[in-house]
Amino acid sequence: MKILHTADWHLGKQLLKEDLKQDHELFFEFLIETIVSQEVDVLLVSGDVFDYANPSNESKRLYLDLLFKLKNLRKIKIIITAGNHDSISYLESAKSVLSLLDITIVGDLETVDLVPLMEDNLVKAIVIPVPFLSDRVLRHGAEMTNQEEKINIIKESLMEVFTTWSLKAKELYPGIPIIALGHLYVQGASISESERDIQIGNQAGVAAAGFDELFDYFALGHIHKPQILTPHVRYSGSPIALSFSEMTDNKVVILLEIEEKEIKQTSIPIPKIRDLVKFTGDLTEVIAKVESYQPQCKLQAFVELDVIEEIENPSKLLEMKTFEADYKSDAVKIIKSRLSFASQNITASKFTSGITIAELSPKDVFRKKVESTSMAEEDKEMVYLAFDELLEQVLNPEQL
Repeated sequence: MKILHTADWHLGKQLLKEDLKQDHELFFEFLIETIVSQEVDVLLVSGDVFDYANPSNESKRLYLDLLFKLKNLRKIKIIITAGNHDSISYLESAKSVLSLLDITIVGDLETVDLVPLMEDNLVKAIVIPVPFLSDRVLRHGAEMTNQEEKINIIKESLMEVFTTWSLKAKELYPGIPIIALGHLYVQGASISESERDIQIGNQAGVAAAGFDELFDYFALGHIHKPQILTPHVRYSGSPIALSFSEMTDNKVVILLEIEEKEIKQTSIPIPKIRDLVKFTGDLTEVIAKVESYQPQCKLQAFVELDVIEEIENPSKLLEMKTFEADYKSDAVKIIKSRLSFASQNITASKFTSGITIAELSPKDVFRKKVESTSMAEEDKEMVYLAFDELLEQVLNPEQL
């Protein structure tokens, strides 16, 4: 039996207002080719199918078209869990219909159940599809007075959920390999700037070793950099680069092969779809780099300029903006720029271009504001907790 692990598609995602629809379409072409050529039996998607809780009609069409193409091309089982970006109600809206096509959708904790994977009338593996679990779900309504208490409750509740399901699977299917899906931060994972700090941040992460004892394979989503945390705990990562911090990531899908109750793992590289490039230097150097750059990928390259001038000279900002406005190329598009002056060791806001509030998380903006006040430290902590609660209600209203 062959199983493919992927996650964090983020359909509808924009990179600094640039549409990534073509990137997703090319990834789906690769995904279909891989599933057919490798004769994959099961596709696992560990959360964040969409980038927004209210996806566009175009994003919905991409998603549904892929599911039906896969079912027409091959008899494949598909298991999808909701991530922190997804709408539970939308993912589960067609659950009954999709189940007729052997597609399992799990949006919240209440709908989690063991999924036996059958081959030749034998159970080859058990899948435990656990979606993203919000703070509120994990705390069970418990009130907290400080951040440390909140983190401890979240850790304990997370482990309780996964341990309970692991024990149930081992009891009902002794000796059968167990594969779990999860959408969370696990300690030791390397994150990029595109992950939203909503719930399981670095502090609240659970140690990977704990999951290693529960499952034969833990198919993780939420972190966009592919990585192996333990022999049994892995992030597949996002299939396309979602920020400039991911421009050097080698994107993959992970093929699992079950033979004699053993799970063999193989990383299958995803061909690079688009170049994300950052050019650094003084303005003359950066302009030369842009004009001489030859993209290696099929799609137009997205470029970030980081211009560093030795001596403060405001006219450089005008010169840089003029170059950006006049530069036209089918192969390269400048989507972000920044100008700083080394002589003053500053990057003053009046000399900075292309940095918007959209590049900061809501939590970052709020914390910067609170830090600028004379509020006592213990009061700040209570304000942070209150803000986190409000933010969770806004971003995950369906898990209230």
